[in-house]
Amino acid sequence: MPPLIAQHSVPVSATTALHVQTVLLGASAFLWADVTAANDQNEQQREQRTENKGRLAALAAAATTRFDGGAAVATPLLASAAVASAASEGLARRVARKTGLLVFAACQLDDRDVLLVAERELMRMLKDLLAAQSSASSAQ
Repeated sequence: MPPLIAQHSVPVSATTALHVQTVLLGASAFLWADVTAANDQNEQQREQRTENKGRLAALAAAATTRFDGGAAVATPLLASAAVASAASEGLARRVARKTGLLVFAACQLDDRDVLLVAERELMRMLKDLLAAQSSASSAQ
């Protein structure tokens, strides 16, 4: 089955937009979230303000275990900053625990409120993709 992809942008303030993407690959998922400033006037300003944004600078993987009632464990695969790495690990761990999937997550969100919005949007998109995958496999 081919991967299923969903992406979405959400304004989180007057000057900031949250961008999220979900890729469902069978029994695993890749999640990405980042923010950009909505008031950047041109590409050069955007690049200067978000030098490391949009890159896989903090990638983590998480999976559920047979022990402790299906608790999820996470590990950093790429880590550029402690805050970004912790955010990616936490996001991957929570989504893996909720879905039972092997989850790869990359985000560079240091604002907890934005991280919660990102998690909510990613879970909504992931549930939609899981439903589409389920209906596609039952139609075959």
